[in-house]
Amino acid sequence: MVHCASGDAATGSLENQVSAHQDWIEALLFLDDRTVITASGQKDSTIRFWDAETGIRKLTLSGHTDSINALLLTPDRKTLISASSDTTIRLWNIAQPGQAKVLRGHGTAIDTLAISPDGKTLASGARNGTIRLWDLNRGVQLRAIQAHTERVLSLVFSPDGKTLASSSSDRSVRFWNTFPGEEVKSFTDLTTPIRHLVYVVDTPSDRPDADSVVQLMGTTQSILVWQPETGERLHSLWGNRSPISALASTADGAVIVTGSPEKTIQIWHLPDMVSPPP
Repeated sequence: MVHCASGDAATGSLENQVSAHQDWIEALLFLDDRTVITASGQKDSTIRFWDAETGIRKLTLSGHTDSINALLLTPDRKTLISASSDTTIRLWNIAQPGQAKVLRGHGTAIDTLAISPDGKTLASGARNGTIRLWDLNRGVQLRAIQAHTERVLSLVFSPDGKTLASSSSDRSVRFWNTFPGEEVKSFTDLTTPIRHLVYVVDTPSDRPDADSVVQLMGTTQSILVWQPETGERLHSLWGNRSPISALASTADGAVIVTGSPEKTIQIWHLPDMVSPPP
């Protein structure tokens, strides 16, 4: 079910509710201010475009034969990328979305995607622990990496596009040179898996001319913040008493939003980060 809301964001008023798919909604994103894209589980395995204000379905894309687990837009927002348990990745031209280019190579379900800041390289992570890098312009695989011993949970490129970070059910976070795909560092002392990774670039608001600080965030039951070059843990944010199920940040990293199975959202401000309670 999709809830489409409009009007005053401060009130959080619900304006519309739509029965969207025959199965769980596994992924969603905004194409623009008026269009929401959703993807569903294996009962219908479709991608659907919705008017965010009216809840009217605008378009349905079919092609995957199993659950669609991840959606991604290229930086120019001209191509929609989907990954599925059917082991394929599909590239949809937003202007002419009828037929997708199919990328094949994974042997198991694909759960996560990431795209380099320049939009040229795609990374995909699968349940057998492999990561594959793809040239999006040519639609060909660049390399395959046996990155983890269990499923890949999250992937993210560094802001300069030179490093790819991955997390896994094997309770590690690993860092890879995008080219040639070699491991350069790892965090393996984690007690629980990191489910979401995001890079943030923090520039002090009171010193706009100061150098920006790149940090890496990951979620378990708390939000962990590292200095990626050294591996030093800078902060731990505690709020939920159950695992964090979603993570997003503003472009400057000043505000972080988390969601949890407790059906709550929490909003964090970077300067207010605190260490875990005793």
